Amino acid sequence: MTTWPVSSGPRVARAFHRTLGGIAAIAFTSLAVQLELLFGDEGLAPILSTLALRRERLGETFFDLPSLLHFAHDDGTVTLCAVLGIAIGLVMAAGIRPRRCAFLLWALYLGFVGPGQPFLAFQWDLLLLECLFLAMFLPTDRPARWIHALLLGLCAKLYFESGLAKLLWGGAQWWTGEAMDFYYETAPIPGPLAWWFHALPHGWHVLESRTIVAVELVAPVLLFGPRRIRLAAVGALGAFQLVNVATANYGFFVPLALALHLFALDDGDIERFAARLRRPVPPIVAAAAPRWTRMLAAVVAAHWCLLSWVGARERFGPRTRDRQSSVVRRLEPWHTVSSYHLFGPITTTRDEIEFQIHDGQQWRALTMHAKPGPLDRGGVVVQPHQPRVDFQLWFYGLSYAEGTPAWVQRLLGRLCHSRDLVAPLFREPLPAAPQAVRAVVHRYRFATPAETAKAAGARWTRAPIATLPTMVCRARPGAPKGL
Repeated sequence: MTTWPVSSGPRVARAFHRTLGGIAAIAFTSLAVQLELLFGDEGLAPILSTLALRRERLGETFFDLPSLLHFAHDDGTVTLCAVLGIAIGLVMAAGIRPRRCAFLLWALYLGFVGPGQPFLAFQWDLLLLECLFLAMFLPTDRPARWIHALLLGLCAKLYFESGLAKLLWGGAQWWTGEAMDFYYETAPIPGPLAWWFHALPHGWHVLESRTIVAVELVAPVLLFGPRRIRLAAVGALGAFQLVNVATANYGFFVPLALALHLFALDDGDIERFAARLRRPVPPIVAAAAPRWTRMLAAVVAAHWCLLSWVGARERFGPRTRDRQSSVVRRLEPWHTVSSYHLFGPITTTRDEIEFQIHDGQQWRALTMHAKPGPLDRGGVVVQPHQPRVDFQLWFYGLSYAEGTPAWVQRLLGRLCHSRDLVAPLFREPLPAAPQAVRAVVHRYRFATPAETAKAAGARWTRAPIATLPTMVCRARPGAPKGL
């Protein structure tokens, strides 16, 4: 029996490259269908205006905020970058020049993540960038122990840091089971099975909570053990991801995390799996590694390990501002290395934003495609697509009392006068001449099984808790006046 990475090699690398290319194509496709709404000139967070403003007022350059969109002059160029990302992702998924494709995909996606706030830079966006960065150095024609080790280290880091966040920031919640008592109910976009999992008894949620923390802290260490132990760790982590995909929608996070599991396997595992599928496995003639590649791998490894260590220390340890941290802050906008803290403390209440529009006679509630909305709506499946406005509204529900962010103000304004732009967000057609718009906050909770039976299948109960300031639509020629 051998330990990793002796048997790891180009088959694992090829499987990862193809999988990563497909995930990148999905990420760019999901982004492309939302570009006009999110980042267009009339969008909720105009990306070219943001870049221009930061250049003029803050004096930022390409190196302060690295983005290819600095060189874009119109929305058409922005759209072209997203379309190129889809095409290059598909080329990479086909196994054609995967390392060059990884570089191009990293550069293109980085161009959106930097200035694309608040709708980008979710943890899976950063994970995709880190995977693409390391994939640039991953050969597919010879073993590369250093880079395989880094990608397995990334897999371990993702889970271990998330377990550490649970332990340090929400330890009591996870130990008592309160975390899983509320997790399914308060996930940003619950899936169809979330209600059923939530209805499980408290004792089960206690077991879930403690098991998840244990798996996230122990399994990453086991990923570096002998083959059978590695496979057991991958099985435990895979089961955790299956629960995620069954009960909530986190964009392309789950397939991306599963792709990293490949580095716990070796080439023999890939060959055995292909044999079970009765697919031919072409032989690979190992190429000789140029001498300079070892030096490059060592530099990449030092870069990754240093930034991972400092990033973890700054996130989970005492805050310091020494020279090393200054260097890290300069490198941070490039997103080659990140820290992760998935599902740390769990929110215990669900405050949902409902947009309402006055059509001249009454207030009408608008239902978004990926939000709870009607009480009989148990959950939806939108992954691996991520509807970023719906997702970001979950965060606004946590902080609405602190004020209305600019993008929400723009959304209200677009409901007044640019209904074609925002209409895709809602299930109902928008009135042609709205008089006013507003947001109402409701506190949702999952109905108990008894409440569901009594209310003919209702999955939710809700109560209004706040009505935010009304925006009166400016009068236009021919529009009705008054409310």
